[in-house]
Amino acid sequence: MKVKVALLADSAIQFLSREIKKTAAAAGLELDLYEGPFGQIQPELLDPTSRASDADFVLILQSSEGLFRRYCSCPPAQRAGFAAEVADGLIKGASALLERKADARVIVSNFPELPDGIFGHYANKTEESFLYQVRQLNLNLTHWSRGESNGFILDFAALHTCYGSSYMTRPALWISSGIVISPDATPLVAGEVVKIISGQLGRANKCLICDLDNTLWGGVIGDDGLENIKIGNLGIGRAFSELQLWVRELGRRGILLVVCSKNEEALAKEPFDRHPDMILRLSDFAAFVANWHPKPENIRRIQPLLDIGYDSMVFLDDEPAERLAVKMEFPMIQVPDLPKDPADRLSFLRAVNLFEASSFTPGDRERHRHYQAESQRESVRTSAASYAEYLEKLNLRIEVGPLDALMVPRVFQLSQRSNQFNLRTVRYSEAAVRAMLDDASRSVLVARMQDRFEDYGIISVAFLARQSEALFVENWITSCRAFGRGLEKVMFEAMIAAANRDQAKRIVGEYIPTAKNLVGKDVFSKLGFQHADNLWIYELHSVPNEYRAA
Repeated sequence: MKVKVALLADSAIQFLSREIKKTAAAAGLELDLYEGPFGQIQPELLDPTSRASDADFVLILQSSEGLFRRYCSCPPAQRAGFAAEVADGLIKGASALLERKADARVIVSNFPELPDGIFGHYANKTEESFLYQVRQLNLNLTHWSRGESNGFILDFAALHTCYGSSYMTRPALWISSGIVISPDATPLVAGEVVKIISGQLGRANKCLICDLDNTLWGGVIGDDGLENIKIGNLGIGRAFSELQLWVRELGRRGILLVVCSKNEEALAKEPFDRHPDMILRLSDFAAFVANWHPKPENIRRIQPLLDIGYDSMVFLDDEPAERLAVKMEFPMIQVPDLPKDPADRLSFLRAVNLFEASSFTPGDRERHRHYQAESQRESVRTSAASYAEYLEKLNLRIEVGPLDALMVPRVFQLSQRSNQFNLRTVRYSEAAVRAMLDDASRSVLVARMQDRFEDYGIISVAFLARQSEALFVENWITSCRAFGRGLEKVMFEAMIAAANRDQAKRIVGEYIPTAKNLVGKDVFSKLGFQHADNLWIYELHSVPNEYRAA
């Protein structure tokens, strides 16, 4: 399936356009990319016949150089409101497009600060200065993005801060050709654009696998001993402490943290339990593997525990040979080449943006606790005489009900992130999910699950559409955390009840195979659906009495 992308800009973008397509192809995305006419951003956004109106993603690139020309043409008496006027124009155009195509995503680049030398440092004290207005404009765009579920910011200002304006731009190219982004920076910007698009399509890194010795602390715990490893606020130890702070923040954002180390397990765990300067603790990790097996072999063992794809993993290790081994065995895992000097590593990792987020909910902070609970479940499973006894000991409780407004962010997130049990791989924007609340032609069934070890929260969603005498399963998504718990049968019972309420004669489902969703290929057949013309059909006259709605 091609992803339609419209690129609208006030500068020459042909080289960037080509690089975006190239980078997307390398990431497994085929783009149908439309370049809007030069400088025609607002007309393209407002015109319902423009190709931008049919795009899945609309990228708006405006330059600080072009903005400065607009500012200079603004009468001095009106400059205090310049940022608000520019932001209002952008927001008006974006809102008009999103009204026409609710599931589109609009990505707006913000503006690098461009000190103009007019006021000097005093620019911070006067609303009339260009620098003041650029900062206000960026803040206005941030507020818009926060309030618009389908609005996103390409943080061009942060890229300038990180890499420097001399790297990001070439004044001679702007003067001669209207090109704002330098040739050196073009692949970088293209990569950031593709990360945002990929994240919104459910392709994001979810796990950080870390080595220990000379990666999370300085030295080798087995040789140097607990008291001699480098960690804390003295010397190079500060570099490792700051890296651990960064890793811990990733965990708090919902990234799964895993240890994969060549070490004796007891020695490897000792710093986390006993060293007073350690930032990370054992409770921060979803899995901890320390032995003398090759690291690719250990990663192969870790993957089923986490039940995520290798292409969702990032591997950190100070040793080039270990990085190469993982790269060769798992080319889909991202393995950044860490700088040799530990002092340079954190700035490097901040710059490469390995963990582009597509959404965030408070429940993400507790994700690692699921894997700790899973270990407890495994103990129950091994002690149970049968699978039925195992489920009974879990004290499993499943509740299915209709979608409500408070559930929308989590349902949207599940739609974006779940790949394995995602029967038609339809991705819904948050706005599209919210619109279903008032759509009489649709039903959305949401399942919550809880057992003796944890509350899973929202774990499965079925999107149902009324079609004449049938109820069509437009998509059915279940988190991998719920596999093998009997959830499918409970959801099926709820679908039957919904179909009976709508007086439908049948339920129709479809499974569209992808490389990642094979786990769901047999669900309809196991529930008694009959296969016909690439669809799965369940005639309600065949429903057993216990499934019929009262």
